[in-house]
Amino acid sequence: MNYNVTKDFLYPPVMFASVWLISLLCILLTREWLYPISSETFMIYFIGAVTFSIGGLTAISYMSQNIMKVQHLNHMCVAKIHKFLDYVLFITALLFPLYLKSAADDFDISNIMIFFAKQRELFLALESSERTFSLLNNLPILSFILAMLMYLENDGSFSRKLRAYMAIIVAFSYGIIIGSKANFITLILAITSINIMRSKNFKIFPLVKVLIIVAFSFSFLLLFSNFAYMDTDISVDTFHLLIKTVHNYWIGGLVAFDRIVQDPSSIESTQHLNRFFLETANGFGANFKIPFLHAEYTQISTDQETNVYTIYFSYYKDFGWYGLIVGMYILGVVLSWIYAVARKGNPVAMVTYGMISTGIILSVHAEHFILNMNYYIKMVLFSFLVYYGISRISFSKFHSFKVSND
Repeated sequence: MNYNVTKDFLYPPVMFASVWLISLLCILLTREWLYPISSETFMIYFIGAVTFSIGGLTAISYMSQNIMKVQHLNHMCVAKIHKFLDYVLFITALLFPLYLKSAADDFDISNIMIFFAKQRELFLALESSERTFSLLNNLPILSFILAMLMYLENDGSFSRKLRAYMAIIVAFSYGIIIGSKANFITLILAITSINIMRSKNFKIFPLVKVLIIVAFSFSFLLLFSNFAYMDTDISVDTFHLLIKTVHNYWIGGLVAFDRIVQDPSSIESTQHLNRFFLETANGFGANFKIPFLHAEYTQISTDQETNVYTIYFSYYKDFGWYGLIVGMYILGVVLSWIYAVARKGNPVAMVTYGMISTGIILSVHAEHFILNMNYYIKMVLFSFLVYYGISRISFSKFHSFKVSND
């Protein structure tokens, strides 16, 4: 039904419903590996998808009645933007050794796998109640945003294609240092979404190819970050453990959330929707007590446990059915509105939707929208600087040039 609204797989309700349907089917196919899920939990998943879809339909209906004009940049403006992005790429690449040195000063790099595991622990420890600004610590975020913008500005020429690949390599390099699997997966999925958005032609086989790459990349990163301390050789048992771990990461949250449904007070609210605002206030001198971002673990089978509880951990746990219905409806409206603007060719919306599509896919893991507001704000501000700051300067110079010629 959602697909009939726009005939587009990138339409948020289509993506959301597809991801959750496939995930629930996977649970049914591997149910012997997992504890059962109650009918009430399945009902929450169904109602959440329905209200999200209604929100999306509301946004699309509104956008179809309000024509939005998109500013098309001339070649001089595009050249100015490309030059600015090239400078930023050069700076982020130039500062990478400094960032690597700061990481190497903290840990011994003689054992590379232990180094990656230690970096991952440090990255998780930094997700605290304080939000402080550091130019050096923001380099991974900047490189990530730059990679998406460079890919968006790839016009197919050798020089732009080379710069796009270089930006992606730089972003991956920063991601390796912080030991975060999420950065790799998010960037691949975001770039794929931008690519589909630009081509305006969805093809299933390239998407399947990307998903296979994501699965292998994630598995490879698990070996380096999660299994670094295992004193064992790579064997069939290792690959079996790897498969079960990937399976856990993918659908473990859907099973674990059943615990929240049965007893909402059994786990502390570590991912409350006000978390971003409290963290920001602490960064300006407030002293709010905020729990560690990651919740405690829940057993999801006889030999597996997880500490992720899907997107509904942030909407249902503290607000019940009211939070579920209202929250998912508003989310559907906002994400679908951004999608509609992106489909009209707005570059800021296209980059933003690249991240949004990743958040939709990872909704089986956690809430990746309001909790990631800090990231979205930086991305939107930088994109606005590129397309409405740099481009306006170009427009002004171009206009003066035309007047003088006339």
